Amino acid sequence: MKKVFKFSSILVTFLQLFFSSPLYAQQQDDGVGKISLNPYVSDSENIGEKATKGLIMKLGQIATAAGMSGKGFDNRFIITAHLQELDCETTATYPPKTSLRVSVAIYVGDGIDGTLFSSYVKEYKGIGNNREEAYAAAVRKLQVNDSELLRSVEIGKERIIQYYNMISENIIKAAESEANAGRYEEAISALFAIPMACKGYDAAQKLISQYGIIALETNNQKLIADARSAWSSSPNEEGASKAMGLLNRLQMPSAKALSEAKTLNNEIAARLKEVSDREWKLNVQQVQNEHNEQMARIESEKQQNIATVQAAASVARAYYNSRPRVIYHVHWW
Repeated sequence: MKKVFKFSSILVTFLQLFFSSPLYAQQQDDGVGKISLNPYVSDSENIGEKATKGLIMKLGQIATAAGMSGKGFDNRFIITAHLQELDCETTATYPPKTSLRVSVAIYVGDGIDGTLFSSYVKEYKGIGNNREEAYAAAVRKLQVNDSELLRSVEIGKERIIQYYNMISENIIKAAESEANAGRYEEAISALFAIPMACKGYDAAQKLISQYGIIALETNNQKLIADARSAWSSSPNEEGASKAMGLLNRLQMPSAKALSEAKTLNNEIAARLKEVSDREWKLNVQQVQNEHNEQMARIESEKQQNIATVQAAASVARAYYNSRPRVIYHVHWW
């Protein structure tokens, strides 16, 4: 009996989590519309593990200094570097050291479509016990607050905005075509690529909200169907746990989805009840009241749009994560 009671409590907790999803919150997703530079060093650099790690750290610090660090919606914008060895010699000291003079080029661009936006070049010298240590020493000398370097990165940001101002209309048209074909996740993902500072951003956000509602409902209906299938195939505590886990993933559920989820919940409750029908119904009513309170917080049109965009961002990120690993097309040196 104790085991069933415990499961019943878990079942209610699942529903409470489902109805009080943070996607209802009014907080704006910091990643949406933000231009963030992702540090990237190509495997072809061949400068050693220590220098590579140091270079990635330096690139991240440069992005931070330029105000473009953090997690953007996607990882298409990159800040990368290429080190070219100019001179290499062995010092006359004892023990002898390896001395390198290298040209360090910093690039800002769209790593997915290969568009370069800005570059910066400066020479550095590094000395170490071997070639890899010398590279690491040269990397450490890279000044992340160099005004010329930061200006180059800022130019990159400006050109990213200019670039998207030119192509945002085409992105929107392509997204509309995807949506007309029923590929809402693809459409939403394309629209999220438009940065907030671009003129097409507002139009893109309106479509994201519109398509997001459809995409969320489609996804929610699939989750409910999968939950019902899990319960039907195993009408026991294990099947109920799987079903509730799926329902817990519902996002911004419509009245229809809520009704279907509640119907399934009642079916599960009827089969697995340990407490009385009256007590269980009170539990469900309590969860429903919490849901109503959450919805009241976003009842204005503006708040509803923010919540929908946040939920759509979650759907689009899931779509990105399901795709093959991003391969950058960098041919800038």
